[in-house]
Amino acid sequence: MSFHARWHELLERLHELPEKTRLRTPRTDVLLTINDIQEHRIIVRYERRGETEPLEKAQFETLYRRLTNSDGGYELRRLPPEAAPYPAVLSLHPRINIATDRSVIIETDSPSPSPLREDSLGPGSRSSSRTDPDIAVYADALVLVDTLERYDPDSLANLETEVLVDLDTLLSDVQHRADELRHQIGDALADRDRHSDRQF
Repeated sequence: MSFHARWHELLERLHELPEKTRLRTPRTDVLLTINDIQEHRIIVRYERRGETEPLEKAQFETLYRRLTNSDGGYELRRLPPEAAPYPAVLSLHPRINIATDRSVIIETDSPSPSPLREDSLGPGSRSSSRTDPDIAVYADALVLVDTLERYDPDSLANLETEVLVDLDTLLSDVQHRADELRHQIGDALADRDRHSDRQF
């Protein structure tokens, strides 16, 4: 079937979602909601950052063509981390699924009975396996781990310049977020100490 038809089926499915349905991106585990549905793009809102981002129809079409042209599905590890929202939203289509055991997105022959996937969360619900902390350093660390798993950090000299720059940026982000969290923890401990002093 053409992408044009699949796109409009996806928009119809998104309109059926309960309000504020939370989605989780594959691999990077970022929570987001559908903020607006338009003819040529879908606006998502990131729960942690509170920021919105337009996901363009053309990018969905590129991903769709890749998964239909790939034998056994398109490997999600081939997508850059910033593209993670696209498979999360596209997998809400009745005939498109994310096979988490193989980390691929595939098109199926039969429609799914529910607009929610196993890696999606309804309002106020929790993951059956774990509850991820909603803190910045956690998401950044997941992206870093994912990148390190795809490349060999023991052979830095053999990595491309672009990969090294990405790793350097990710390490800087994790360090910055970790410093922020340590500062918050320090403030909490200082407040606790002051509270204890007032009791004596």
